[in-house]
Amino acid sequence: RILRWWRTRAAAAPLLPEPAQGSLPPSPPPSPPEDNGTWRSCFINLFGMAGYVLALVLSVELPILMQRSIQQSLSPTHRSAVLAASAFLTPFEEVFIFLEDTMLVRINYAMGARQVRLVNQLLNAGIGLGLLSGLLAALLASALTASLAVFTPLVAPGHTTGGGACSLIQPAEHIASAARAYFLLSAWQWPFVFVNKTLSGFFLGAGRG
Repeated sequence: RILRWWRTRAAAAPLLPEPAQGSLPPSPPPSPPEDNGTWRSCFINLFGMAGYVLALVLSVELPILMQRSIQQSLSPTHRSAVLAASAFLTPFEEVFIFLEDTMLVRINYAMGARQVRLVNQLLNAGIGLGLLSGLLAALLASALTASLAVFTPLVAPGHTTGGGACSLIQPAEHIASAARAYFLLSAWQWPFVFVNKTLSGFFLGAGRG
């Protein structure tokens, strides 16, 4: 039916006069400018750049505000427990985030080689593996807090060997119970940190390209 309609329209269309010999054929009328979505693309790029700048500002300012709040709110004993927990969590995190760094290098290499399909595969794999490795690291770190006998030497190593006769020093079990919330919050942010590391590296590489 569509072909029949098209043939009917073609037969009913008036024939254009043939140009005289030696004369140029008439030029077609200028087509109206097409809307290629330039303004929409600029708005999306501007919105993405603003979001990226906001993420950078927050990544710098939030740790500063967090440390200031820790110094103002916690006692010296609890601050020492937080520092001891951070001293254990930082190398523990680096063991798992090393796998994410290798995936990020492969993504940037594929982007430099203009291998779009490989970049898509590696980006999806990097996000998935980052989420899995972050969950695994968080589960292992959370398992350490299940027993005070294991968790207390990690956050209060100096209080387990001495100082029990001093009334100014709080018991090691109290310090461990106070630092457990910080330990768990720091551990369960790793899945989001690992995924954000992959996405930040991808957007940074795309901006350079």
